[in-house]
Order: sequence, then structure tokens, then C-alpha cells
Amino acid sequence: MSEADLSYRVSWQGPLLQPLQVWLRAGNLQAIRRIQKASDSSDPLTARVDEVQGHLQEIAALLPVLEAELQMRNATLERVRADAVRYERLAALDRDKAETVEKLVDETVKRGVREAVKTLGEGFDEATRMISFGIDQSSKAGRKQQIQYFLLGLAGSVPLGVAGNFLFEWLTK
Repeated sequence: MSEADLSYRVSWQGPLLQPLQVWLRAGNLQAIRRIQKASDSSDPLTARVDEVQGHLQEIAALLPVLEAELQMRNATLERVRADAVRYERLAALDRDKAETVEKLVDETVKRGVREAVKTLGEGFDEATRMISFGIDQSSKAGRKQQIQYFLLGLAGSVPLGVAGNFLFEWLTK
């Protein structure tokens, strides 16, 4: 509804209803502000969830890098296999050289596989470390908060209990 429609409605309804409408609009604004304030309050659980989501987003950013590395390793493995086929053809020409070529091919393939496994392991180890660090930090903060709530409850309930007992004794005399 536009401002012109609101002013038209106010003008034809008379001067007695205008303060009521202004009061209702102010009440609506206050309700909206209360809702915004409630949604902006810092809930520790929400903060921890946001922190974990941030870590998961960082991990999601690392996954394409790991996939690219894996594709590069697969391409290298395919080249090594193609070389192996070529070397096997050469080995058929000379049996004495065949054993040497076979050892070379096996060593090359093993080295490629070791490097691929090492690279992928390092990437996943870092991602796992980041997740566990975020969870450890949020659980430590939660534990500290629970201890603080317990101590505040204890500090508040004992004096209130003693004061209540004295008040009861004084009233029953």
C-alpha cells in the first residue's frame, strides 16, 4: 500500500482516528524492531554452527583443488600406461632388454601411485584437521559457558535461600 493510499485513508476517516492509526503504526515498528533484535541476539549455539559452517565452506573450497590434483595424477597414470604399452612392444624385440624395461615401467607406475596417494592424503589430512579444530574450539567454549551458568546459579540461589529462611523465621515469630 502506498503512502498516498494511507494519507487518503487517514484524511477521510476523520481526525479522531488519526492518533489511533499513528499509535498502531508505532506499535508495528516496535514489534518489527523486537523481532530484528531477537534475530540479531548472539546465541552461542548459532555462533558455533556458523563457525562450523565456515570451516565446511573452507573445506568445500579445497575440494576442487584436490579434484584437479587427482585428475592430473590420473592423466599422468594414463601416460605411464601408454609408455608401458610402448615399452612392451620394444621388449618383444629384445628379451634381454625386456626385464630392464619392465622394471623401469613398474617403478614409474609405483612412483606415480605413491605421489598421488601422498598428495591426496595431505589434502584430506588438512581438511580433517580443520574440522576437528573447529569442533574442539566450539566444544571448549560451550563447556566453559556451562560452568559459568552453574556457578552463577549457585552464587544466586544460596543467598536467596538463606534470605528466604530468615524472612520465614521473622514472619512466623
